[in-house]
Amino acid sequence: MKYFHKVQIKAVPPIGNRHQHWTKTAKERQLWHSLVASAFKFTPKEPVQKCIIRVTRFAARQPDFDNLVWSFKAVFDGLVKARIIEDDNMNVVIDRKYSFCKVPQKNEQITIEVEEI
Repeated sequence: MKYFHKVQIKAVPPIGNRHQHWTKTAKERQLWHSLVASAFKFTPKEPVQKCIIRVTRFAARQPDFDNLVWSFKAVFDGLVKARIIEDDNMNVVIDRKYSFCKVPQKNEQITIEVEEI
């Protein structure tokens, strides 16, 4: 049976146009790794070897596409650290879908969908 799981996280990762001290960036990355790991209650027996990942940012402000993609970097790294996927390279993640939906700030969140192929 192929692995498929979709989760929501009631927060949005920072976008890429901020300049801050590297220690703050590292703490944010660690936070997102933890959020991703705790969101995936149903994990595969072994990390997925080939998959499609769909991520959606529900936020009040729409980033440009480059910043949208960059904002999910720690999320993809979190999938690897949580052993959901083997790696986040193009040999494992065959296709990536990035979406954005405008919502009021109080409803900001992201969704992550991992589909093994």
